[in-house]
Amino acid sequence: MAGVTPHARAADQLLELHHLISDNTDFVACASALKQNQPASFDNVWGSSCALLATALNQQFETLLVVTPDEKSSDDLIDDLSTVSKSTIQKFPHCLDVLESRPTVDYEYGDRLRVIKDILADKTPDVIIATAPALMQQTPSRAAIESHSRILRNADKLDADDFRQWLLGHGFQNTTAVELPGEFSIRGGIIDVFAPDWMHPVRIELFDDEIESLRFFQIDSQRSHTNLTQVEITLLSQEFQGDTCLTEFLPAGTLVLMLEPEESGQRTATFLRQSSKPKALLSWDSVRSHLSNFPMATSSKLSTGQLDHHCLLPVESMESFSGDFTEIRLELDRVAADGDVFVVVRTKGETARIKEILKTTKIAAAGRLNIGVGVIHNGFRFSEPHTTVIGADQLFHRTDLRRAGRRRRGKAIDSFLELREGDLVVHLSHGIARYRGLKMLEKDGQFCEHLELEFHGGTRIYVPASKIDLVQKYIGGTKTQPVLARIGGKSWTRQKQIAAEAVTDLAAEMIDLQAARASQNGIVFGADTQWQTEFEQSFPYHETPDQLTAIEAIKSDMQASRPMDRLLCGDVGFGKTEVAMRAAFKAVENGYQVAVLVPTTILAEQHMRSFSERMIEFPLDIVKLSRFCSTKEIRSSKEKLK
Repeated sequence: MAGVTPHARAADQLLELHHLISDNTDFVACASALKQNQPASFDNVWGSSCALLATALNQQFETLLVVTPDEKSSDDLIDDLSTVSKSTIQKFPHCLDVLESRPTVDYEYGDRLRVIKDILADKTPDVIIATAPALMQQTPSRAAIESHSRILRNADKLDADDFRQWLLGHGFQNTTAVELPGEFSIRGGIIDVFAPDWMHPVRIELFDDEIESLRFFQIDSQRSHTNLTQVEITLLSQEFQGDTCLTEFLPAGTLVLMLEPEESGQRTATFLRQSSKPKALLSWDSVRSHLSNFPMATSSKLSTGQLDHHCLLPVESMESFSGDFTEIRLELDRVAADGDVFVVVRTKGETARIKEILKTTKIAAAGRLNIGVGVIHNGFRFSEPHTTVIGADQLFHRTDLRRAGRRRRGKAIDSFLELREGDLVVHLSHGIARYRGLKMLEKDGQFCEHLELEFHGGTRIYVPASKIDLVQKYIGGTKTQPVLARIGGKSWTRQKQIAAEAVTDLAAEMIDLQAARASQNGIVFGADTQWQTEFEQSFPYHETPDQLTAIEAIKSDMQASRPMDRLLCGDVGFGKTEVAMRAAFKAVENGYQVAVLVPTTILAEQHMRSFSERMIEFPLDIVKLSRFCSTKEIRSSKEKLK
């Protein structure tokens, strides 16, 4: 263990790795040529070493535009750069509505606009990463942005009605609660607005017609925070056809680094063929012409050597690892030779486990093993000086994990938004009805959305959206279609009475069952161990509050003397599997076997993969039983279970 560099110092060393490139004699010559506006090429740029090249170039040029072939290359580079550089980074994406029908909320449009506005406000990021197709999409001009922008300041006068009409006229949606970019809500003297280029919505509080305060607020809790002195809101329709390119906004002296130029050209040809709006796109030749106004560097895995100024970096690709942690020690020693090794893990908690696994390696014994926190997607090796950089995900064959940013997640959708016209619903006061959609009705001079419900005989009732809690989606207990309730009839009252009696009977049965269970002794699992802590800290996401609550409740159940009886509920993608994994890990550590029962063979495959990837760093045997397994595999698994 003494031979492993602490993660804090290793993280600092990761930030200095760009010197492996910037100290290279050929790199220095190429950088000098670029400063004289002469093109240069960099070859042998394998894997994530591209992030080191970008960092080294960014040290020479104040602003760097990196052009990638596709979205995955952009996203991977952003992760890698964030690990080896302190540069500010922004992504300039392409809008999806060029390829398909425009979604209700085009986040990419807002991201593009935010990059341009930051440049105009002299807040240009150190590194801008754009795909080649993104540069083909034209952008609004500086004049168009300025003419469609409005600055709101504290103490300014603001007419709420005029402001509403301005927002509606530019395609904004008037909602009861703001959740997505392109929405606004007005409630008396409070105006909530979410402009496309903002990361958070803004709450405007008025005193009569004067702006009293401007504050950001959280979408999920709707609570305001962070006072502002002013905000700029730009309302350009997403259908606005731009007339210029991103290059028109870049500061003078910006360096353009194009990754895999041949692949980028192929991608743009495909993008142009698939586009539903090819006339709205610049040609790739036109984009290249715009880029030629700036110093231009290219980067490739293979050596081309076509330019006068050429740098062949001493970088080698990384061969694949077995993924078996018992073999990884030997493989890493063989790959590292006599050089330093940097293993990059996603979380601080995972460092302890990686240290334990690799502490017996020759590189650890020689003090050449460094473990840092970050993301490296594709490992690489420098032949001079000998240095190896690899991500733990690549070592253990873990799937790349991505989670959408906070900007793209709002609070849970209200149930009426999940209803489809024709669905059966239950009105708490009137009974079963059929949902006929949303209708705008006027009341006291205000137009409000109402749910239209059809009852027996075609009778219709309109429920204000603000009283959605009165309506629930119908969940039948039989296969027969229910009869719609009669307004004013007694059948619904009788049905509720029968249901109440049935609930009382069920409650009595459950009380008896719980009393019987409480009299039995359950399994008392021990407190969390070091391995349990390391396993949980290696989770590559931040746990949600609901996840943490569920995890603590389940652990409390497992450590109690009574039999466990708990149901965990949650929608798809909300992290139930991780909660189950932690409980399973705790049980195994206490000497028990765990069976995970799933309803389909597909889920068996998915859970086998998920459990194996999360637990690969620990000596646990995980097997699968399904009809996809051979007879021999099933027999072997059953023998092990015995």
